[in-house]
Amino acid sequence: MPKCSFCDSKAIIVRKYEGIALCEKHFLRSVEKKIRKTIRVNQLLKHNDTVAVGLSGGKDSSLLCWFLSSIRKRYNIKLIAITIDEGIGAYRKENIKCAKMLAKKYGVEHRIFSFREEVGMTLNQIMKKKAIRNENRSACSVCSVLRRYILNKKARELGANKLAIGHNLDDECQSIFISYIRGDIPRALRLGPMSLGKENIKFIKRIKPLIEIPEKETALFSALKGFKTSFGECPNAKTSFRWKIRDILLELEDGSPGTRFSIAKNFEKIKASLVKTQGKKTNPMVCKKCKEPASNEYCKYCTIMKLTEK
Repeated sequence: MPKCSFCDSKAIIVRKYEGIALCEKHFLRSVEKKIRKTIRVNQLLKHNDTVAVGLSGGKDSSLLCWFLSSIRKRYNIKLIAITIDEGIGAYRKENIKCAKMLAKKYGVEHRIFSFREEVGMTLNQIMKKKAIRNENRSACSVCSVLRRYILNKKARELGANKLAIGHNLDDECQSIFISYIRGDIPRALRLGPMSLGKENIKFIKRIKPLIEIPEKETALFSALKGFKTSFGECPNAKTSFRWKIRDILLELEDGSPGTRFSIAKNFEKIKASLVKTQGKKTNPMVCKKCKEPASNEYCKYCTIMKLTEK
């Protein structure tokens, strides 16, 4: 490993997309600087915000929770960590344990909600339903819908006006590709550092402070900081469509460093044009059944729940 580009210390990472090498001190400083800039430029936080942060116990959400706790006095924000227990066996139990330890260490109020309590079934039980299997729904697609629904609802009930999630650069690029492949314009319009649309009493604005940090760097940062976090992958991840997109993007990045940044940056230009033509559709409708925000007559949560009843 070469020397750091900014001092004589040994580098711990080479950023091919920037053409520099960084030692531990300059790497940590660089990541924090990027997050602060993302928050400032996109105005993700305002003084006196109440911010719910999705804390899974993984590397990304742990970094996010720690960072927000470190700047809460500067913004005078109230921070509440929310963990969702989907019921994925030992994997989730380990993550919840890590989430509890991190929240306690940094003095963050922590709430845990489960699929079993909120939905009546664990994810594994839902995936055994015949109607779910007949529609070839993946565990990840079902889990993401239910998790988003519960996060938004609980964040609102806890008085939050912002919901911070730990999506990193890789996550964002994967979502951009998936939206494009599926021609899902409403989903595409929700991407970016902060969700679009006017204030809605039922829809909590989502913010993504880590959106410019590659996944590899969130993992390295968490390891260097000694966060008690889980670095394992969800057992359902490799069966998802997102996982295939992940591999494609990593291959592109390996051959052409900086590809992920280009995808995210250029998408923002495309989104600006979409907003002009689709802007009226950025505000969520209300689901006929549960009265929660929806993009259609019935929200995706209620659509899945209806399948479980068959």
